[in-house]
Amino acid sequence: MIAHVPTPGDHFSPLTGSAVMTVIDGLARPTAESARHQVLVAEGTYAERYSSADVISYPPAPPRSRSVRLVDTALARMGAGRPFASREYRAAFKVLSDAPHTVLLHNAPNVATLLPAQSAPVLYAHNEILHGAPWAAHSSVRGLEGIITVSEWLAERTRLRVPRSMRSRVVSLVNGVDTDSFVPVDRTDRDGLRILYVGRVVPEKGPDVLLDAVERAGIHGLTVRIVGSEGFAIDGPLSSYERALRRRASTLSCGVEFVPFTPRAELPAHYEWADVVTLPSRWEEPCGLTLLESLASGVATVVTESGGMPEVAGDAAIVIRRNDPGALIDVLRQLADAPTARSDLGRRARERSKEFSWAGRAERLDEILKEWGLPTAGPGREVPANG
Repeated sequence: MIAHVPTPGDHFSPLTGSAVMTVIDGLARPTAESARHQVLVAEGTYAERYSSADVISYPPAPPRSRSVRLVDTALARMGAGRPFASREYRAAFKVLSDAPHTVLLHNAPNVATLLPAQSAPVLYAHNEILHGAPWAAHSSVRGLEGIITVSEWLAERTRLRVPRSMRSRVVSLVNGVDTDSFVPVDRTDRDGLRILYVGRVVPEKGPDVLLDAVERAGIHGLTVRIVGSEGFAIDGPLSSYERALRRRASTLSCGVEFVPFTPRAELPAHYEWADVVTLPSRWEEPCGLTLLESLASGVATVVTESGGMPEVAGDAAIVIRRNDPGALIDVLRQLADAPTARSDLGRRARERSKEFSWAGRAERLDEILKEWGLPTAGPGREVPANG
């Protein structure tokens, strides 16, 4: 049996933009009718949940203050674990059944040794999470059976942070995409050029780089749509960064539309609208789901040479330098004048995305666990309606 343990307090719900929860749902859904995954979530999280896995709720530990979280982080960097966060994970682990489990600890180092004996802990790393001095990183992976990362780029960096004896047990499992929900559409006979950005509206993701580029590109009939917010709340307040972006956008000659955070089920329509998707990240993106969604939608896509993004893009997207509006200007001008090239790139993108279907990702997860001699997904159990 496979049990997923996300960060305590996170929501296993389609209403959240959490990439981790999207990955859990994607891995669980292909076998949902025959071999159920389990997901441990705290009571009080969103009641509307994904149907792909059995949700098991646990009473949450008292919330940690900001100062306590900072102390936890400092102690982890010194190799002393996260004693305060451990209370929350202990509460979660108490609801595990006595059956043998592979427990996938999502972005949760330092807690494997808290699990009961029948559990086989595997760290599922969505980001770079092993920090501090070498002995601190080594301490944080104690008790693990292995580590799964969301890209080979992240796997290579993780291998440098773990004991030599564990490096062969660090493997990559690139994120997946729902190729039935994200599909190509006919983009011929459109006027102008529609450029889409999807993601958190924060400096690390680089939407300001896109505005820099379109301001200087001089492309006739250009329309830009920026979908996302600073966080994952539809009605969340605008950050100072987004307010500045909106002021700047109001001065541009092209139309710029801002759409707040959007539940994942509503995203396909935005990709259908777009002629070009730009993902101009400044930071090292381990494996952005937006890239996979764009590829599956058959859109001409531009990404930066950031983390695992080139690895996922292959030859199906255009990769440019990070934090370089000039490079983005050149690409946008080329694509604006070449609808046939956009269509060809979109076809390659769609074919590339089929390599990352969730069914294939779930199958690969089972292969990894079998290679390590660990339990895979098993029959589900009756779970109360309220989880």
